[in-house]
Amino acid sequence: MKTVQNCILHLSLIEDVGPTTIKTIIERKPDLWSWDNLYHATHSDLIAVFGLSQAMAQKVYIGLRDEALLVQELALIERYSINWMTMLDPAYPPLLAHIY
Repeated sequence: MKTVQNCILHLSLIEDVGPTTIKTIIERKPDLWSWDNLYHATHSDLIAVFGLSQAMAQKVYIGLRDEALLVQELALIERYSINWMTMLDPAYPPLLAHIY
């Protein structure tokens, strides 16, 4: 099972997927969807559910299928004992969450 943190990290590693797209996905993710569902979403789901453009949906769809990106980044995080958080973590600074 993918954690929300790992999903957000994975999205951030996809070329041309930035904070605005990630925030859109977070805000529009249906409550009944687990983060694992994002990995099983079709190109059409990404457009219909999250409102992504065709081009961005294609990038997200392809990027999430390349789990090597995430595995490599998590290995580096572990190797260098990096502490990290996402905007959904309770300790994330509230003022930082409101910066565009």
